[in-house]
Amino acid sequence: MRHGIRIFSMSRVLAATALAVFAGSCSRSHGSDDGPVSVLASPAPYAPTRMALGNASGGDDDPSLIRAQDGLFYLVFISDRSGNIDLWITSSSDGVAWSAPVQITTSSDEDLYPNLLQSADGAFHLVWHRFEALGTGQSHLYYRT
Repeated sequence: MRHGIRIFSMSRVLAATALAVFAGSCSRSHGSDDGPVSVLASPAPYAPTRMALGNASGGDDDPSLIRAQDGLFYLVFISDRSGNIDLWITSSSDGVAWSAPVQITTSSDEDLYPNLLQSADGAFHLVWHRFEALGTGQSHLYYRT
């Protein structure tokens, strides 16, 4: 156990059930057992803290958070703060105080569902979904290092 958080294995569960683990309870999904999965759970219920990232309209969504090899937390999220739905990134050394968000996409289309990771060689990898609302109405996946 590290910093009051424990990791354990359990049967595959529905996302709603997995969320219940964070509240301190756990149940199985209709008796299914598709093999073990790891679930991160806090030892007791807690009140979440709203992150103040400087968007007064509150149009920030779809967070992807990692703790990188340099020890910093990196958070990529979507925001409408530029007048369009784009991807933004911020970082923190403690998960409490965050740097000013920096816009990382500038498409006139909607950039959604970011997923950030760092590979063993230290490179950052970002994948996201772009909805071409003003053009073809199609959706595509994008990747950037």
